[in-house]
Amino acid sequence: MREKELLTYNLQKFAEDEQKPEETKKSEESKQAEKPKEEVKEKKEEKSELSSGDIQKLMNDYAKLKRAFDKTSSELAETKKSLKEKMTEQEIASQEKAEAEAKREEEFEFYKRKDKIHETEKAYLKLGYTADEAERIAVAEADNDFETRTKIMKEVEDRKVKELEAKFYADRPDVNAGSGSDVVTKEKFDQMSLVEKSKLRASDPEAYERFIGRKA
Repeated sequence: MREKELLTYNLQKFAEDEQKPEETKKSEESKQAEKPKEEVKEKKEEKSELSSGDIQKLMNDYAKLKRAFDKTSSELAETKKSLKEKMTEQEIASQEKAEAEAKREEEFEFYKRKDKIHETEKAYLKLGYTADEAERIAVAEADNDFETRTKIMKEVEDRKVKELEAKFYADRPDVNAGSGSDVVTKEKFDQMSLVEKSKLRASDPEAYERFIGRKA
């Protein structure tokens, strides 16, 4: 019995001794795994400290530049003030004269342009332009806007052609829609039946178009 107990004890101790190296190995591996994390943390803290230092340096540089700028601005303002105080009455008068001269030249150019536009308007009115057309083209010429000038001239030309066509058809005798007792007037046309109007359309389409208002 005593021998049996000793054997059991020795087997248990042997088993514990066999497990210890494995547990020790796992413990060491765990420590090795945690070590890089600690190193990364230390590096992050170090990086953060460096960034803060850089920021502080930039702030210090900015403060120095701002003080230098403020000083320069103050000195410039004082210089301007001192220069103005040292100007003689003659210099002040010369400056005021130059400003008045510039104003007169500006007014002269304004009225010169206005007179030019007025004279150009009168010339185009004599050419048959309406008041609006003459004013627009005169302004375009004063501004050297040749594109607008050409556009207005084309509009006037088209208008005059339409007016001439309207006058031609207005002065044209109604004999063209018939002859003798067959002369067709607008009044007769309005009283025609559809069949009669169709016949007129076939025999004299131009007169038909004019009577129904499709052609001036």
